Amino acid sequence: MIGLCIQDLADIVGGRLRLADMPPLGGASEPVRRVVLHVDEVQPGDVLLALPNSAASQPGAVEAAYARGACGVIAAGRPLAPWPGAFSIDVDDAAWTLWQLARALRQGFDKTVIGVAGPVGKTTTAAMIAAVLDQPFAAAPPAPGAHEEQVAAQLLSLDERQRAAVIELPATSHGQFDAQLHLACPQVGVLTSPGGPQETTSAAGMAHDFDPAADLLSALPDDGALVLDQHAARRTQAVERLKNCLTFGREASCDVSATHVLCEPGRLSFVVDGQLVRLPVWGRSHLNSALAAWCVGRQLGIADATIAARLANYRAPAGTCRVTSVADVAVIENSGAGSTQATSAALELLGEFSAPGRRIVLVDRIGAQAHYDDAAADEFGRQAVVLGGADAVLASGTHRQKICEAAARHGVPASACKAFDALAESVSYAAQIVQAGDVVLLQGVDGAEVQRLLAAMQFRKNDRQAA
Repeated sequence: MIGLCIQDLADIVGGRLRLADMPPLGGASEPVRRVVLHVDEVQPGDVLLALPNSAASQPGAVEAAYARGACGVIAAGRPLAPWPGAFSIDVDDAAWTLWQLARALRQGFDKTVIGVAGPVGKTTTAAMIAAVLDQPFAAAPPAPGAHEEQVAAQLLSLDERQRAAVIELPATSHGQFDAQLHLACPQVGVLTSPGGPQETTSAAGMAHDFDPAADLLSALPDDGALVLDQHAARRTQAVERLKNCLTFGREASCDVSATHVLCEPGRLSFVVDGQLVRLPVWGRSHLNSALAAWCVGRQLGIADATIAARLANYRAPAGTCRVTSVADVAVIENSGAGSTQATSAALELLGEFSAPGRRIVLVDRIGAQAHYDDAAADEFGRQAVVLGGADAVLASGTHRQKICEAAARHGVPASACKAFDALAESVSYAAQIVQAGDVVLLQGVDGAEVQRLLAAMQFRKNDRQAA
């Protein structure tokens, strides 16, 4: 709920408002429920903002939105005839309209805004913070265009009924981050590690001189709070400017320090100040996210026992690395393929499995497409062996041959390194060779192909049982 009426919306975006001949019941004073960017998100009372180069700007999208119950549509470049009981707003620049609307909603939001930044783990950390706050979480919605539009899209979902807003800040350069910070205006900044100046661009496509910790420090208010891991804190200058700078890690000197860390199948256990936590996740890579969420909970006055209980109910959001079991096969889905550091964490998780069968890597994309090159492919092939202990590598995508060559060079039998022209071919092959007891990492595989593989594996198991 955004607390605006139709006229408020038109005034903010500066567009030309048109009410239908049969106008909304309250006329221009009719309340607006939400503003959304995707037709399939539209519910009765919502407004669709049709961004350029998006599905919402394609022919038929406006009609589909009205048919789903949209009370209005905002679009650029053409006047729209609103359906009965609805309205339309014609604007000059839909992307700028998104920015204006996001800024207005942020200025009217009087709860705490928590900004989560860093090269890897933003979505998982944000989801765990939401769990600690005991409020629902939705991963940052995709938005066409710049990273700034992704932040603006999240601000459309600000809800005064919630205790705080958790916003992911997906910047990869100082300029992007500065714009995002000015828009989101967080009072609490959370930095996933690493937090100092980035040494390479390949890890997450970040600029060499981008120091998110320094940018966060300069953007936070004097009474704000900065949450960062122990290593980032040591690299960051002028942390003393903030009264509230909370550190997390394994060292006793941290404000939130984890001890007795135990990684078991499907569970990560640790202790914070005598409070035992059982987190229902696979792999140690979740530890820092949980500790960062713990820091935020303390900053907002939530008791340690409550934090532990809420983390115990955490569920990984869609788009993050998840583990399922199908037909007696453990399947690690890293379909998001956001950064090479996230990919490394998925490979480490593969290596941690003590399974009786083989470790199989099926890869289509390594990371964000703009940063996927021969060097990254070669490094992935190496890490598949060194970190993941891969017994077989099935690769498709542009750099499939490079991946297979690197994996073979580091110890995977050449006969077990197979390059396929299309993802569908590698999925079909995997469905034939995967056996009970194996562990399969699906790296950068589209959701439809993931489901096809899982269905084929289950079918083979049922077929064997029937025989």
